[in-house]
Amino acid sequence: MIYKHIILDLEGTLFTSEKFKERTAQLAIECVSDFFDITLESSDILINSKKKELQLLNGYKPALSFSLLQLGISLNNWASYQSKAEFTDIINFNQGLNSFIKELSSKYNLILYTNMCSELSFKILQHLQIRKYFDPIITPQYLGTVKPNLEVVNHLINNKIIDITTTISVGDRYEIDITPFVKLGGKGFLVNQEKSLYSLKYFLNEK
Repeated sequence: MIYKHIILDLEGTLFTSEKFKERTAQLAIECVSDFFDITLESSDILINSKKKELQLLNGYKPALSFSLLQLGISLNNWASYQSKAEFTDIINFNQGLNSFIKELSSKYNLILYTNMCSELSFKILQHLQIRKYFDPIITPQYLGTVKPNLEVVNHLINNKIIDITTTISVGDRYEIDITPFVKLGGKGFLVNQEKSLYSLKYFLNEK
């Protein structure tokens, strides 16, 4: 199989940090608390309740941004909170990642697709020194929606940004990062404890 386009997720794929997850989760609690004028404790309960509801409905654990959207929180409102997340003390520059992404960019068109807001995404990519290797960078502000969503994949196809038959989507959540591309004819590569991001190069070289 000859690939031309690689879609990469950000958090959980290009970097992993439990502390970062905790910080964004706390910001989500503050966002919902302010929006509904309720206590932080009530906000936490409301978010977890919505997550459980969506998981029962869809069969998989929903993304935080999607859960907030279903609660009525606008993308711009959530972005104003999410962009405050501190990360420089827990996400370090990784020379190995930098070299790997640089190498991939010399052979493939790299596209970043994340549920993280634009401002925070750009800051983290700049911090990791890999922002210049991605075009386009797709955040919720790109088309006003979050993953998983076939609308974004169709947009990429219809505007000839990708040829779906030569596209592979890479992420740590199959239903969210990969399924929409596979449904329309692309391939997927799931990053987990058994398969690291760096093992992607062996997958790409398979005949």
